[in-house]
Amino acid sequence: MEVLGERFRQVVYDGAREFLGLVETKNPRMIRIIAHNDTDGITSSAILMRVLKRLNLRYWLSNPKVFDLDEVSKLEKEEWDLAFILDFGLSEEKYKRLERTGRKIFVLDHHIMDFPAEAKNITLISAYRCDEKLSASAVSYLFGKALSEKNKDLAYIGILGLLGDLQKVPQYILKDAMDEKKVSVR
Repeated sequence: MEVLGERFRQVVYDGAREFLGLVETKNPRMIRIIAHNDTDGITSSAILMRVLKRLNLRYWLSNPKVFDLDEVSKLEKEEWDLAFILDFGLSEEKYKRLERTGRKIFVLDHHIMDFPAEAKNITLISAYRCDEKLSASAVSYLFGKALSEKNKDLAYIGILGLLGDLQKVPQYILKDAMDEKKVSVR
């Protein structure tokens, strides 16, 4: 049975711990979610919205077609305490602009980002950087599950995103969905 690589598992759990710590200490008033408007992005945001709702956190979502520099400019001007960017491969220029906001941003993704991505205010949870073949929705699901086992019931949404991106569904996510009786295999 295929398993999630230890390196990526640690990245996900470290990111989840960091997020929970911020929620406890900073109590963000508004969380901004920006996700791609394709199947993978929409399912990623659906998972994250349910996770945040279960934590009684306020959020504001948009699903633009592209996350270009105009979208970055809009984000810079908006009022939010913490942001999630889902399923958008960031260029180095966009990454640096996001870094300059000084506000906390979590990037959950699977796209190629071949540039140094070290920033104090950005937590990058990237399947690509850990050599995992997952969609952003699978990354979002694993992040949610790392926050709480109660989020295991969201595995089926991650599967929809994987299928939307024409990716193989890992057995460990399929098992979670089957255990929760959200998916059956025939």
